[in-house]
Amino acid sequence: MNVGLEAKVKERTAKLERVNQDLQIANQRLKELDQLKSSFVSIASHELRTPMTSIKGYVDNLLEGIAGPITGKQTAYLTRSKHNADRLTRLITDLLDLSKIESGQVPLKPAPIPLPELIGEVVESLQPLAKQKGLTLQTAPLDDKTVLQADRDKLTQVLMNLIQNAIKFTETGGTVTVESAMNGSGFAHLSVSDTGCGIAPDEVGKVFDKFFRGSQSTPQTPGAGLGLAIAKSLVERHGGEIWVESEPGRGSRFSFTVPTKPDL
Repeated sequence: MNVGLEAKVKERTAKLERVNQDLQIANQRLKELDQLKSSFVSIASHELRTPMTSIKGYVDNLLEGIAGPITGKQTAYLTRSKHNADRLTRLITDLLDLSKIESGQVPLKPAPIPLPELIGEVVESLQPLAKQKGLTLQTAPLDDKTVLQADRDKLTQVLMNLIQNAIKFTETGGTVTVESAMNGSGFAHLSVSDTGCGIAPDEVGKVFDKFFRGSQSTPQTPGAGLGLAIAKSLVERHGGEIWVESEPGRGSRFSFTVPTKPDL
């Protein structure tokens, strides 16, 4: 019986080793494919930027009348073309940014940042967008002493993405609120909450996935589902975490943490 058990154990062990080897090979292959994907996205984005810049330039020239007078209908068509060219340019920029972040090609440049000052600048820059939609964009009382050691541009991009996303999914008359606080463990806790449509329970876990567009999105809703994915990558590059709490019909609250003295 002992001989039989030892033989079975050896057989099972050999099978497990083979399975483990197969998994390692498959994992390596997935990493190689992911690198190829990132390289393709980066190259494609670079190649698309040049012709898009040229297209936008020619459309602007036509709208300014450089090529001669244009009719009202031509102006409308050219304005629509310009709008779509701008939208495509934003998509290309997002793809390129995400590709660089994932491949580690985006170095962080940490420096002391007064948090209230940073939040104030971002909120002020987005006030026209909020007013255009008839929303109230506000900040809760902030701790004037909070100072982060982070990359100012990248942190600004995170806040911009979260606030723009909140504005996008909040109806006229709603409110978007930006808050911050220290959580007592060397991290600053920031959040962007809204009174918008909220997120379905089965979609909450997917909102940070690349290209994910929830059931509340429509073909007319701007964006390609990359803003939150970029925000997540940048927060994690700083050593922080990001998450969302939401209830359909009662709004959403996106929160993230940033170390005050991260090891970047």
